[in-house]
Amino acid sequence: MKKRKLIIIGLASTLTIGGISLLAHARDQGRSGSYCDHKEGKGWHHPDSWGGNGPRHNKPHHGPWGEAGSGILFHLEKQISRLELSKAQREPIYAVLDDNRPVLRNLGSEIADTHQALRQLGLNTENYQQRLSELATKQAELNQKLILKIGEVKSKVFALLNEQQQADFLKSQEKRRPVW
Repeated sequence: MKKRKLIIIGLASTLTIGGISLLAHARDQGRSGSYCDHKEGKGWHHPDSWGGNGPRHNKPHHGPWGEAGSGILFHLEKQISRLELSKAQREPIYAVLDDNRPVLRNLGSEIADTHQALRQLGLNTENYQQRLSELATKQAELNQKLILKIGEVKSKVFALLNEQQQADFLKSQEKRRPVW
């Protein structure tokens, strides 16, 4: 019985370590794009359909070390990439995304900081109710700004699409859970 338990534990450990290794390898190798480590951030280039190895090569990357900004824009870019944009459309659409990326990144950082402050706020904090109210108000204001900025970006991008692309974009939006 003891020998059987040791075999089971050994097998489970081996499978766990092997699974972790496979996941790490898949994470590193399973991307459709080339890995890059340069001044704007580590990560993977977008596949060719996103212009990753072409005109957008010098842009920040997505990936575990990416500095591309808000995950919201990552998903929006993913949806846009499926729309078969012409080269003439690609430039102004990505300009809209790139112009708004720092604003969204800053809003995300502020929201994260406020969330962290709320988590660290102790019940024994002096003026607890007042501090809680201030942080809750700040969080609500930041969330409102984020929602409005996302709506503005989506609206600008949508206006640059042709009718078929707009229909496809709306269809893809229906499949996604709203961010807000």
